[in-house]
Amino acid sequence: MQGGRRAEPRLPFIAPRQQVPPSSLQPGLASSSNPPPESRRSRIPPRSKSGCWTCRTRKVKCDETRPACGQCVRLSHTCDYNPRVSFKDDTPRILERTQQVSTTGSHVWDPNAQDQEPKARAPEDTLPPFSTLTTDDERERKAESQDPGTFVVVANLTSFADLPEYRDESMESIRRGSGYSEHDGDNDEQNSLSGSLVEEADDPNVVILKTFEDPFRTAPAQVPFRPAVMPTAPAKSNLSSYRQQLLRQDSSHSDSNTVSLLDAARRGGKDADLLQHYRTTISPQIIRIGKSQGDEDMFEVQARQYPPLFHAMMALSALSIAHKKGSHNANALEHYQQVIPALQTTVQSSQDSYSDGALLTHLILLLYEIAARESNMWQHHCDALLRIISMRRQLRNVDHYDFIIWIIYCIDVYAVLSASGTGMFVEVVLKQNMLPSPERRLLPTRADQPPLIYPEEQAYFPIVININQEIILIALQVGRLGKALRAETSHQYFGSAILDNPRIVDRHNRIQSLQKLILDSRMKWRSQFPDYWTWLRTPETLPPRVFEWVEHSYLLFRVCILYTHTSMYSGQLNDPEPDTEAQINACCAEILHAASIILSKERFDMRFIVFPLFMAGFCTRNAAEKETALRLMVEVEKHGYGGSTDNVRKLLQTIYEKQHFAVMQTGNSNSVDWIDEMERSGQRLIIYGL
Repeated sequence: MQGGRRAEPRLPFIAPRQQVPPSSLQPGLASSSNPPPESRRSRIPPRSKSGCWTCRTRKVKCDETRPACGQCVRLSHTCDYNPRVSFKDDTPRILERTQQVSTTGSHVWDPNAQDQEPKARAPEDTLPPFSTLTTDDERERKAESQDPGTFVVVANLTSFADLPEYRDESMESIRRGSGYSEHDGDNDEQNSLSGSLVEEADDPNVVILKTFEDPFRTAPAQVPFRPAVMPTAPAKSNLSSYRQQLLRQDSSHSDSNTVSLLDAARRGGKDADLLQHYRTTISPQIIRIGKSQGDEDMFEVQARQYPPLFHAMMALSALSIAHKKGSHNANALEHYQQVIPALQTTVQSSQDSYSDGALLTHLILLLYEIAARESNMWQHHCDALLRIISMRRQLRNVDHYDFIIWIIYCIDVYAVLSASGTGMFVEVVLKQNMLPSPERRLLPTRADQPPLIYPEEQAYFPIVININQEIILIALQVGRLGKALRAETSHQYFGSAILDNPRIVDRHNRIQSLQKLILDSRMKWRSQFPDYWTWLRTPETLPPRVFEWVEHSYLLFRVCILYTHTSMYSGQLNDPEPDTEAQINACCAEILHAASIILSKERFDMRFIVFPLFMAGFCTRNAAEKETALRLMVEVEKHGYGGSTDNVRKLLQTIYEKQHFAVMQTGNSNSVDWIDEMERSGQRLIIYGL
């Protein structure tokens, strides 16, 4: 109290602002230094659910950078983004919710039901005990002789560890993920669950799968492809209209008046434009071999009897048209989404799962995913092709589609070089000795004829083919070592590179060993095939097929040299070797010169030109050569049918801008890394011209 004046009543700061009456504020105190209540109270940010587990365990903010976040890199911690799976026994809760459920009167679970329908006579059980059976077919036959629920098959995380899609993850991380619970309170429940699982494993009627096996792998005998015949019963109402159409088609396949989807399109149906675009633009570029039946290529011949292949072809055609017009690929997605239901309807046996139609369907889908650039589904189709090829090779050592193995083999290597693949296809093919002989890697003249080496090619084949394979294997080693070094760099913060640092020295030695292998191989190839290094002078003297193999080897070899000097890890250009710049300049000039000759002669396989042009454009410091690389890439793009080359060109233009900005800031562009830029853009490109 001062001077007998009463102070105006003030609400405590904890009160919300909107509840303070405006009249209660004294004019002289309205602009006091005290801020509004909510501005002085800090809000607790929501907890991130997508950060790395290291930061979440430490209860610190994670910037969610991949493959390693900034916190882990700064503190040299192991950054872990592996998924965590928590198994919780919900049996008590389910039993509590289903107390009113009764099995009394059930035809399946109550053997004393009065109105029970007569059971079909069960087949005689001649099989050994359930726990000793090894295949799903045997377990199903065993189960047919007993009541439902008698036998149990359990699969856990480790059961799937050997599948191709999980081979990237180590067993240690899978086990760690399977045993981790985000909530500490769940540990007891997990322990009780695992304990009951072990106890039930002693039951001879319970099988815990150590390894999940694809049931289609156990093919008993070789059966030629036949379209599956579905029952003539009317389709159920819950099936889609498309699946009903497939059922009607397959059930009446023996009728000579049935019109296939391919024939309907040829007669002017709704897919006539897509089929025409496929025949004029895509077919000459996929696999350039002669047509075996009139004007149809090998894909069309199979698609007439195999609807999934037809939809895959039309999806690729629609995607190509959408790319050329710059429009949305809704039509492509419509056909693409019909492939899987069509496969489920067509494949009725293990033999159908590795037929010619299945092989060609997944090959088209693989090319679609590479061209679409919208997902990582290309690896799924690559794994499916690996399973199909493995099953076909178990039946016969020589396949009339052996050259497809070589095509996928090359795609997988370029995926590794593009930092988008693992090289699993190549690894399994080599380990299981499924790589075709050199002459069977050649494209046949016609689809119905075996590949042959013609008299004018005998001076070059199979020497050139063997050299090409050795270069591809070196490229695979380059890509895999680069991927390993980048992973190590992301988990170990090197800071200012100290030469006596053991990790730096080890990294340097591994790269130098690979570079020495490349140089030693070149000396051996020169002695085997002296003309290989002078082909640019007289390219017209080489037979067409020899020209393509020499072109591929020549360009890929120089890509390996550029890669080992510039792209093995982020910031490698900041640690140059004494002769690095000279080798880079020479390889860039040779790649651009060779690409110019190849494009001018119009005798080329453009799939193998895009990555060399990209690497030359990235590595060279000559502005004129950078523009030449872009110009040649535009020329290649004109002959493509997909959008992958266009996307690579846009990435290269972005890199040019980053390099120019870095030169303006620091005087050089060594800080720009093309793999880092690709990851920042959110794309996982396979730089393989389509």
